[in-house]
Amino acid sequence: MDQATREWAQHKGKSCGRNFEKLRFVVKNAFQSLKTTGKEGYFLVNRAGHIQETSPDPLEFCYRTIYIPDVRGFTKLSLFAFLGGSTKSIPPRKIYRLVRKFRLDSAHVFYNDESHLVQIITPDIHDSKISNEFTTAVHELDDWIPELQDRFFQKRDQTVQFEKLAFSSDSEKKRALSVALEFSSQQVRNHSSPAVEMKGLADTLEMEVLRTMGQNLNKPNPGSFIGSGKLEEILEAIEEDDYTHVFFNCDLPSRFKRELDTQSMLTVWDRTDLILEIFRVRARTERARLQVELASLHYRGEDTIRRQLDDPQFASAMAFEAYRDKLRQRLTEKKKAIKQDLERLKRQDSERRSSRELASPTSIALIGYTNAGKSSLFNEFLGKEEVATENLLFKTLDTTTRNLEISQQSAFLISDTVGFIQQMPEHLKEAFHTTLAESKLSSHILVLLDPLSIPIKQQKECITDTMQAIDRLDHENWFWVVNKVDLLNEDQIAHIKQEFKIDLFISAHDPKSVQGLKEYLIKRISSNRRTVNLELDYSMNDQIHSLKKIATILEEPVYDPDWIKIKVSFPFGDEYKIEQLFGASLMELGAEESD
Repeated sequence: MDQATREWAQHKGKSCGRNFEKLRFVVKNAFQSLKTTGKEGYFLVNRAGHIQETSPDPLEFCYRTIYIPDVRGFTKLSLFAFLGGSTKSIPPRKIYRLVRKFRLDSAHVFYNDESHLVQIITPDIHDSKISNEFTTAVHELDDWIPELQDRFFQKRDQTVQFEKLAFSSDSEKKRALSVALEFSSQQVRNHSSPAVEMKGLADTLEMEVLRTMGQNLNKPNPGSFIGSGKLEEILEAIEEDDYTHVFFNCDLPSRFKRELDTQSMLTVWDRTDLILEIFRVRARTERARLQVELASLHYRGEDTIRRQLDDPQFASAMAFEAYRDKLRQRLTEKKKAIKQDLERLKRQDSERRSSRELASPTSIALIGYTNAGKSSLFNEFLGKEEVATENLLFKTLDTTTRNLEISQQSAFLISDTVGFIQQMPEHLKEAFHTTLAESKLSSHILVLLDPLSIPIKQQKECITDTMQAIDRLDHENWFWVVNKVDLLNEDQIAHIKQEFKIDLFISAHDPKSVQGLKEYLIKRISSNRRTVNLELDYSMNDQIHSLKKIATILEEPVYDPDWIKIKVSFPFGDEYKIEQLFGASLMELGAEESD
């Protein structure tokens, strides 16, 4: 224990008085210690005025002594800080982070130039939740009387809504320091995102990126992952603004993430954390929520256990090991229960999908890189807003399937699917591939490309690799389309046509453009099928409804005096289904080949 720590330790266990009548005396003695050591000091004080901890380093005693419950509320402790300067000084940002991190009642900042004043920092409450905003006010010590203090704290406790805490608060204003790491070694396999993608992920979470820092490395540092110098630079940068989060464009080792979380007192997210959080916020259906929860347990489960085991309540190794085993058992049981629920939903989805396939044998799945405009195109196809659209990554997580009418008698099935992303986090792959079930079983694939996002070459590689992972390799049934043509110039269009051999360009917000795509799809789908004109007897009229279950009726039936003329399209080899339906051969049905 150094001299400064010993000097400040002499105040531990003393009291400001039950009614804080000894507060001025405590402040006077504290400033004497500040003068003796030349180092600032901190007290942890409960509502009864008892000084529980003292140290030149408040972070150490907060982590060691404060147990933060998993329900929202105050820990009923205040931080007293004794600093040089005056109340005109801006309190160190670490004080705000300590109050936020440990849900302290308040921070009382005393300055040696104005020892009769106290600068009080209190977290604000919005909608019954403790926010990341603070109120800072200066009071005369004699005015900050215990009656006012008690009423203030009691009233605030009653205002806070006690609820289970989620991984993050959806309502909190997120302000981030972004760190972009680039590894030059080919041996390092590290999921990472380019700058444009990281900005998109941050925007989706309504996260304001106040600053971006970069670092080029050959490979991770074995000690501090990014190197001690860069770590110190990040910690210094945190003191320059009021951040709530630090996020990285790659995956981080759990040990480094916990260390930075501890030192910065901020929420530290790596790339997988960001994507998991987006999936958590965006998940709407039961299946999506379960998949995200399972992925989160796989990725964060052990790390969550380690954080819980940092609780200062464990007095013996035996208690520590018993609690660790109990936590791991709970984690295993939770995963098992979620998997059982997902299997139940999978069976239900399979039954519904089978029913739809009987109703319409032709189906199209819209796939593409996230934010390529699939949902906008889906809505324009249908002529109404079936799914919400925003300029955000992963706006759509759950597959939506609707009938796309091509005539009053016939329709295709069309599905809007989850967006793709490069190097999908390993723990989300299973959940992601499950959402692509429609893409695997659809008869045709419409791939939408975004020319303004990451390079088209990378989009194509990502999409092709993902579809290969679910055994969807029938490229003859894929249609490649470039969206957002209205935002491209002629040279850009010519370049894409030449390099990628893509001739179809659309704007999902232009009805004429989308109608042209619709006609193109009908023509292309029909070209890979047999198309014939049938002449049906009026006695066969009742079977027309069943006909659309095995074939696509391309035009409205024409009711002549003697015949019902109808144009149908069906896969080669399915002729027998039509013959069985009407009890006659195609020749007897007057079949004529149609262009």
